[in-house]
Amino acid sequence: MKTDPLLPALQELGAAVLALADTLARTVPTLLEALLRVAGSFTRLVHALLDCVPPH
Repeated sequence: MKTDPLLPALQELGAAVLALADTLARTVPTLLEALLRVAGSFTRLVHALLDCVPPH
């Protein structure tokens, strides 16, 4: 019985996709948390800068 030549390539692709999904599952939540912290800090900075502007 002849082995389909696409099978090894598909298996390799599947393994690579699983590895990518595993990496993203571990890093995306950390990245999102960091981005939310940056956004919060930026918002506080903008509010502080606006408090420095005298009313017209």
